[in-house]
Amino acid sequence: MSDFLADAVSWLPDLLRGLGHSLWLTFVSLLLGLPLGLVLGYVTERTTSRPLRWLLVAVIELARGLPALVVLYLIYYGLPSVEVVLSAFWSIIAAFTFSNAGYVSEIVRGAIRGIPAGQLEACQALGIGRARTFASVIAPQALRISTPSLVGYAAIVFQSTSLAVAVAEPELLNAAYNIGSITFQYLQVFIVAGALYAVVVIAASRFAGWLATRTQY
Repeated sequence: MSDFLADAVSWLPDLLRGLGHSLWLTFVSLLLGLPLGLVLGYVTERTTSRPLRWLLVAVIELARGLPALVVLYLIYYGLPSVEVVLSAFWSIIAAFTFSNAGYVSEIVRGAIRGIPAGQLEACQALGIGRARTFASVIAPQALRISTPSLVGYAAIVFQSTSLAVAVAEPELLNAAYNIGSITFQYLQVFIVAGALYAVVVIAASRFAGWLATRTQY
């Protein structure tokens, strides 16, 4: 047991660097995917054009239906065949942003349905344009209602960053694998990496639960 603890302590610097990179991947992909999903959810929910709505629904369902790893492979390995080459980092960000936008749009659409219709009617009666209504009335309330769900989803995105090992991005799982390939202590190092994943996810889940109680109307 003492040997395991000593090894775990010696692995922590590399694992924590990997953890930091996993958190960075999560942050950047959500930073891009959240506003995109917010706009997709709002336009899909409020548009009166059936062709546009069908198109947006198709995009959302595709983003939700395709596994993130498949999207990552399509971007990282597929796009070079048409002369579009992205680094591993930006391939991951593009893939996760696409997937995040689909899931976030569904969360946001549910939140928008929770906003009283009278508020939208009041904006229309006052002659407030759609863009201003969205920015000043819809978006703040939708984000407030959906924040607990979005925090919970962020934890899932963090777990999904382990897929980045497929393109050798130096995130947490990749760091654990590299340590294991040197020490051959795969079981031990993956236990430590799993514990780090669990700490972050459990903390995020607790935070989401706390937010849920604080954001109730």
